[in-house]
Amino acid sequence: MATDMTKDTVKVGNDLLEYLYDSYNGYKECAEQITDPVMRDLFNSLASRRQAMISELSTQIRNLNEEPVKNGSMTAAAHRVFIDVKSLITGG
Repeated sequence: MATDMTKDTVKVGNDLLEYLYDSYNGYKECAEQITDPVMRDLFNSLASRRQAMISELSTQIRNLNEEPVKNGSMTAAAHRVFIDVKSLITGG
């Protein structure tokens, strides 16, 4: 049975994982939509760093015998949809 400290650690870790997934998804989407190759490489690099952080933190949470979250927040997902719709309407 997990101690209160372990539960708190896992909760903070999972909250951080959500933020990491949010930023990973945002960077990947930017990289897919931008035409400038230098900026595309930058966004892909940032996404890759976030993916490494996600992997490492997920491993640490599993080491505490808990299940890490596997995606970002609903708020960030809704924001990305809003940005996509706005881009469609305004032409980019």
